[in-house]
Amino acid sequence: MLSPRISRMKERHLNTIPCITAERLVLQTEAYKKFAGDAVPIFRAKVVRYIMERMTTLILDDELIVGTATNAYRGASLHPEFQSSSWYTSDIDEFSTRKKDPYYISPEDKKTILETLPYWEGKSMEDLADQVMPAHIKELEKDDIICVGLENGVCGETTPDHDKIMELGLRGYMDECRRNIDAHLPQTREEQEKVDFWNACIIQCEGLITYAHRMAEEAERKASQCEKSDPERAKELRLIAENCRVVPENPPQTFYPFLCVLFVLLVILGIVPKMGGIKKAYERVATTGQLWPESSNMQNQGDELGEVMGAITDNSKKEEREVEPHLWTFIVPMLVVIVSALWLDDILYGVTLGIAVCFVTYLPTRVMSLSSFCDACYKGLEDMLFIAVVLVTSLFYRDSINLVGLPHYLIKIAGPYMNAVWLPAIAFILIGLVCFATGNIWSVPAVCTPIILPLAVSTGASIPLTLGAIISAACFGAQACFYSDVTLLSASACRINNVDYAVAQLPYIGIVTAISFVLYVIAGFAMA
Repeated sequence: MLSPRISRMKERHLNTIPCITAERLVLQTEAYKKFAGDAVPIFRAKVVRYIMERMTTLILDDELIVGTATNAYRGASLHPEFQSSSWYTSDIDEFSTRKKDPYYISPEDKKTILETLPYWEGKSMEDLADQVMPAHIKELEKDDIICVGLENGVCGETTPDHDKIMELGLRGYMDECRRNIDAHLPQTREEQEKVDFWNACIIQCEGLITYAHRMAEEAERKASQCEKSDPERAKELRLIAENCRVVPENPPQTFYPFLCVLFVLLVILGIVPKMGGIKKAYERVATTGQLWPESSNMQNQGDELGEVMGAITDNSKKEEREVEPHLWTFIVPMLVVIVSALWLDDILYGVTLGIAVCFVTYLPTRVMSLSSFCDACYKGLEDMLFIAVVLVTSLFYRDSINLVGLPHYLIKIAGPYMNAVWLPAIAFILIGLVCFATGNIWSVPAVCTPIILPLAVSTGASIPLTLGAIISAACFGAQACFYSDVTLLSASACRINNVDYAVAQLPYIGIVTAISFVLYVIAGFAMA
């Protein structure tokens, strides 16, 4: 059943006719004229900042998460930098009367649009594509035989690095860009392009922060207007203003990841004692010398180390090496993997090049023979097969959980108990348990965030604290789940059964989770 707030918002959405406004077109045209001549990335970033600094700030009744693309509810903008302005001019009278997707345009906006569009003649991507497109391709497209992709759009126009922003916040990302700029002295065209890109990122982030602060000012203005008539809404608006000033610039307040790192250090130093499976493993090695439990023998079949430690026995004759391997035989391939993965932005390419380097260095130096090298590659694929099977199976399980609506159901059950104090702690436990049970550490937080954030605003809970609780819950689920990709890959690297690995770390995860829960409760009281 919909709440009264959601019912009112739904009614407004259904009863509002979409419209086209001229504001963004005018601001973009002014910016294009003002910043023409700058390096392309900086030019585009300045255009965005110019628009963010001047576009209308609109906060509607009942809204808890604010921000609109235009100066009107259900408003749309024209984008003549992509679409040919001639199409807008020829079809503008039909936008409001066409049968499919009609858009209303006020007489004032229509007049402004027609006065502004002449500047864009011949400047759009579509116009530029038309100039270079071969004549026979134009004929085929005109007759609807083919459709030219990306003629009026760009590839990669919506690929933001959300993980980076969530980790650092916009202000932290700007600081990272400044450090990159300080570390580079542009002496080549490629280096200058990097510096221009980082400067563009800074400029665009400044625009987004400015827009968020302007939204905060609008929320405070509306709060002062309804202070007497609707004090509850005024309280919501002041919380919206606070969140607009804090959330975009700063990273979420997470406890669990920080405590995990701290706990690892404390265990290494011996301050936190060995417990559970870890304690048993140390005792087994001390008494028998065997590195893994009997249940993990399958992961070590045919392994030379396993034969030495007595976990398995292979009496077959070993191929004697003529040359003993040196440290460089490990360092060089690993450096190739790291550098190529960072340079090509793809770990698969990095690993492939690393294997190729091993091949061209190991065989000529007789560190490995061709047969032993092929055997090692085969063994690597064999080790990964189990991981692939479990991951594919977990994907089926994940999708089934999403289809039955488990996250929505659990949030609905816990909803009556959520208030400003307890919401972050409840969100941490609730989402963490779902991630743990399903191994679904990406889509569960993505599904729950749009539900929980409005609850945080309406209850007065801290938005950064709530976001931090959601991220911490995903980290908990990734670590604790017996069949998550994190557990499977870590267990495979340690050459032990994934169940043995997960059980061994559960005591530590349980302690960190309990401390994180208490800290979220304390922070909830302090920040409510």
